[in-house]
Amino acid sequence: MEVGIDCEKDGSQSDVEKKKFFEIDDEVATDAKTGKVDSEAIIKEKPSYVFCASELIAKQVSEMPTLLKPFLPQVGIAVMAGSSDTGKSAWLRQLATAIVLNQAEFISFKLTATHHSAIYVSTEDDENSIAYLLKKQNGEQLTPEKFKGLRFIFETDNLLKRLNLELSRMPADIVIVDTLTDVFGSNDFNNALVVRSFLQQYQKLALKHQCLVVFNHHLAKAKEYSVPSKNAVLGSMAIESKARILLELRKDRFDNNLRHLIALKGNYLPAKDKQASTVLQFNEQMVFTNTGKTVVIEELAGSRNCNETGELKAKAAELKKKGESVRDIAKMLEKEFNVPVGKSTVGEWVKGVASEEPAKPGVD
Repeated sequence: MEVGIDCEKDGSQSDVEKKKFFEIDDEVATDAKTGKVDSEAIIKEKPSYVFCASELIAKQVSEMPTLLKPFLPQVGIAVMAGSSDTGKSAWLRQLATAIVLNQAEFISFKLTATHHSAIYVSTEDDENSIAYLLKKQNGEQLTPEKFKGLRFIFETDNLLKRLNLELSRMPADIVIVDTLTDVFGSNDFNNALVVRSFLQQYQKLALKHQCLVVFNHHLAKAKEYSVPSKNAVLGSMAIESKARILLELRKDRFDNNLRHLIALKGNYLPAKDKQASTVLQFNEQMVFTNTGKTVVIEELAGSRNCNETGELKAKAAELKKKGESVRDIAKMLEKEFNVPVGKSTVGEWVKGVASEEPAKPGVD
């Protein structure tokens, strides 16, 4: 008794020989004489676009392959969203640099690159601007030979064709498109069918070249003051539905030097990774570092409150007068007000404030 069918064949050779002659036209079996599809047509070999479950199980994939664990997959489409002036482009450039320099981690998360190569499409900054920004972000480690794997494209006409040719010439782990709205090429940004069709072309590009395509994008007006949500991105909902991962970079409500990295959507992310932000320090060199802190996303809602910030500054000054160190003041403010406050920000707040009591051991 037959209990299974060999996935590699749809029938035995004798069965095939008994059938009429068929041609395969556009991957559909058709009668050579009439041109009509015949449901009884049998293809000898399994087409390359068909995968058996047995083949997939044999791959022994125990966890989702990632470029940046747990956020960015190795292949597909991702979106980095946020309001203007949050540092999204700087974050993406730093990520590309980490990939090219073969770094094991980026902002304290595991980085797994294959080609150690990246392509950055810039629609807002020209060659001189990027040259300046690379120097600012990388400083002394910016030597030409180390950065050969980082390529920039400034001309976006026929972008898909350009990217396909460049990826064929030299593979890359990531393609960064900065920004999505500039390359969209249509005013119909709220039309789900149009947007989905546009993104599908980049999905095919990612699959063909086994890389990740990341779009830098914007939030809708005033959404940076709301509780983080995948519904807050500018344009059609097709953007969030097509992307495998949707991230948001948001300014802290109280500290200008802090940013919150939030996973708004992740097809393979556990729920806990989408319930809190990762708090990042953003310094004057436009470099991000992980503070090791997280904040529940519901606490990120609300505009910058001048009264609350004033309270923080007043409390910081009060603690400084008591001889507390800048580091300890930051910790005390975070505990009392339940908000992350950076040491550098506290230092700016208490600059010029003299201690009225003897300084405690270890005071900055």
